[in-house]
Amino acid sequence: MMALPNASDDDTLLSIGSCATLACLLEATSPKPGNVHRGADFADMTFTDFVVSAVAIGPAMQRAAQRGVGATVLEAARATRRLVKVNTNLGTVLLLAP
Repeated sequence: MMALPNASDDDTLLSIGSCATLACLLEATSPKPGNVHRGADFADMTFTDFVVSAVAIGPAMQRAAQRGVGATVLEAARATRRLVKVNTNLGTVLLLAP
């Protein structure tokens, strides 16, 4: 769990799944030359694809400790693929799953 800055004591924790989603959202919003970000889309991949993908992996990341790395990666990849047609977050999932 992660504490949120400036939140009340009752609302300061995010779940692991929410932290994974937030990490992906923050990464996608950071401008990077040559990469998709909120100010630059590609013809076949958009910022919205990254936002949707970030939300898609939250549940899989939430269960990672119980399911293991392989099952988590597969579940997250399948969840992403159900919602977007491009590989937007496999590298991030491989980094976060362990």
